[in-house]
Amino acid sequence: MRHHLNGVFALVAAIAFLQSAAQKNTIVNTAAGIVNLPSPYATPSANNSSSSIGWPEGKTPIAPAGFTVTKYASGLANPRWIYQLTNGDVLVSEAETKRNKGNDIIIFHGTKSDGTYETKKIFLKGLNNGPAKEK
Repeated sequence: MRHHLNGVFALVAAIAFLQSAAQKNTIVNTAAGIVNLPSPYATPSANNSSSSIGWPEGKTPIAPAGFTVTKYASGLANPRWIYQLTNGDVLVSEAETKRNKGNDIIIFHGTKSDGTYETKKIFLKGLNNGPAKEK
């Protein structure tokens, strides 16, 4: 019984410590010196988003000798990650932003001779509300 009480006491002490630490600033010794960090959520979140500018018409990024660059797809709403399946299909996740609808996963199937996809469709839709397969 005593061993059980020691475990309960340790758990209560850990919770109390974490609660008090969450309410106070944290002093951290870094390579740049001592830094006093505010407690979590005590300051507003940073909002430093990048802007997509796309490629100028008729231009592509410069590739090393022996390589070419081809635009595979365009018109995506804030693409976040790309994954190529073993059969060559490509999945792209789109994140919703203030300007763009998204939260879908798009699947690109097949490759034409010019390097672009043959078909494009929504694979999963509305991921912010839980995935629902597109029919």
